Amino acid sequence: MARGRWPGPFGNMNLHTRIFLIVLVVSAIGALAAIMHFVRTSGREKQLFTKTMLTVTASAIQDFHQREGHWPDSLDDLGIKYIYWGRYPEQDAWRRKIVYRRFDPGLGFGAVLSYGADGKPGGDGFAEDLEVRFGLDFPTMEQIQSHVPNSRGGANGKEPFRSETNHASVPAVSRRSPGR
Repeated sequence: MARGRWPGPFGNMNLHTRIFLIVLVVSAIGALAAIMHFVRTSGREKQLFTKTMLTVTASAIQDFHQREGHWPDSLDDLGIKYIYWGRYPEQDAWRRKIVYRRFDPGLGFGAVLSYGADGKPGGDGFAEDLEVRFGLDFPTMEQIQSHVPNSRGGANGKEPFRSETNHASVPAVSRRSPGR
């Protein structure tokens, strides 16, 4: 056997070509593993991701309304000022467009929704529609953040989840003493 040569069909390739092929094969295996992970992701995880994305989107819509004085005409109006979509803008976990229902004064709310795994209205289980509403009496991100505990144990340093101002739409939760 000649020095530096591999037996078989790859024996006539130089070292750089062999390294390139090895890197190519390893990359293909990695890409296949990533695709399989996405395909195998459970419906429950996709529902949870989508519900979280819808909640963040509804909160961004609330912030938009509070700062701009009107409801966005479409999700595109939010731009990066109000929400960062990541790699799949305005999509649920099944990579379908998030549905935006503009605020309706008659109903008192608007909504963002996903039609679930099947992409059709209605459905059960993982095909269930997921909806998050927003409106005038819904808390803004600022109100929600004011109820997040800080390092001193509470939003205001006194009680967890209670702010100095009482927002009627965000219930305050107080800490119960152990043994009561």
